[in-house]
Amino acid sequence: MDRIGLKAAARDKVKPLVLALDRAGVSPDGVSLAGLGISVFAAWITAAGQLFLGALVLIVGSVFDMLDGDLARLQGRASKRGAFLDSNFDRLSEAAVYAGLAWFYMEALSWPDSGAVLLVILALTGSLTTSYARARAEGLGVACTGGWLQRPERMVLLILGMILGRHVLKLVLALLAAATLFTTLQRIAAVSRDLGGDPREGPRRPRPRAPDLARPSTVAAGPDAPARPARPRTTPSPTSRRRRRSRPDGEIPLVDPTTTTTPTRTCTAVADPARRGLLVTFEGPEGSGKSTLIRGLADRLRTLGSPVVVAREPGGTPAGERIRAVLLDPSLPELCPETELLLMVASRAQLVREVVRPALAAGRIVLCDRYADASVAYQGAGRGLGKARVDALNDFALAGAAPDLTLLCLLPPAAGRRRCGDRDPDRLERETAAFHERVYGAYLAMAASGDPRFRTLDATAPPAGQVEQALAHLRGLEHDLLTGL
Repeated sequence: MDRIGLKAAARDKVKPLVLALDRAGVSPDGVSLAGLGISVFAAWITAAGQLFLGALVLIVGSVFDMLDGDLARLQGRASKRGAFLDSNFDRLSEAAVYAGLAWFYMEALSWPDSGAVLLVILALTGSLTTSYARARAEGLGVACTGGWLQRPERMVLLILGMILGRHVLKLVLALLAAATLFTTLQRIAAVSRDLGGDPREGPRRPRPRAPDLARPSTVAAGPDAPARPARPRTTPSPTSRRRRRSRPDGEIPLVDPTTTTTPTRTCTAVADPARRGLLVTFEGPEGSGKSTLIRGLADRLRTLGSPVVVAREPGGTPAGERIRAVLLDPSLPELCPETELLLMVASRAQLVREVVRPALAAGRIVLCDRYADASVAYQGAGRGLGKARVDALNDFALAGAAPDLTLLCLLPPAAGRRRCGDRDPDRLERETAAFHERVYGAYLAMAASGDPRFRTLDATAPPAGQVEQALAHLRGLEHDLLTGL
């Protein structure tokens, strides 16, 4: 299970506590303040020489840190003010715990351990700079949630070190000091790439160009707009190539759809010609092995030196994961098909703008577990809303970020259910056999459509065999990022 999946699983475990706090009338701010108070209490216990007891109290404080956001969303009180307070309380909590550890190594032992105190200072500094890098990037309008060691991992390591004793804790502090510095550098590098240079300069804007009277400056804005002359297709010069690549990630160049020769796709939005990356999506019914395939393929591509970004739908972003929790919640069987479709599209739009387009502009390979075709199958066919309606919403959400290749993992629904075994099914997995047969039929129709974007995989093959099948289809794309395959 990946990091996002682990967070979602942890939130499922504390959901009953969130509901209990809501019934008791507790406010999200009260939970945030309580979490801070518990962390300060843990720091005081630690400073008094009780590492193990301090760790146990810190676990309680960490649970409270998970509750405030979920409680705010449940009560409809989610706000920027609440997020701001929560972020500051988190920093204060960490600072208090590290201060307690520094006091422990200076005063609670028979003799001061100045080396351990230095490690505490370095670990705290790294933790704060990692958080500051994200805050500063978001202030510049750039998403910055990645990095090797985020706050949940830092707290887990710190608690484990406290439980295992002061000698192991010193090793953990050294690891935290190095890893948080590395994470900060990761975020600086990522934001610098997204901004196109020095982060302090902000996003670059396209260079002004003199008007060219020999060609039109705009194209048709949509199916109802009047036809306008198409831009003549010429071989671009190196200078023009550089210009296209200097566009900020958030900008989608206008392209005349009459100049493209690719077949009509399920995702009918026009792709961005300036992108340098590659978007590969994976579709199939429940239990078809997509997630296992993606992990194996991502590992293989990274071994070959390819820059890979893994995403999933619904979810893949902080906002998308919250939408995912609603969509898959078994306690919400009354969710109507239209609401389900709109939530899927909302999560997709966020993923495209926060993850997919920046990754493509940076020249990376995006492997996405489900994408727009999933709504064609699940909401269009499974719910009976129709392909045309789904396609219109997908075009709006994708904004041109159409897949280069879609791998269909085809497995009959009955076989997929057997693979899922005894795990607790989510809301969609609990649907009727007839629903899943309609979904499977939609995927079979995609495979038989003749669209070269769709490639089928033998989902009954072993995981290693599926990875080899996927690599064979990737080689057929002849993309610069795949020259090492």
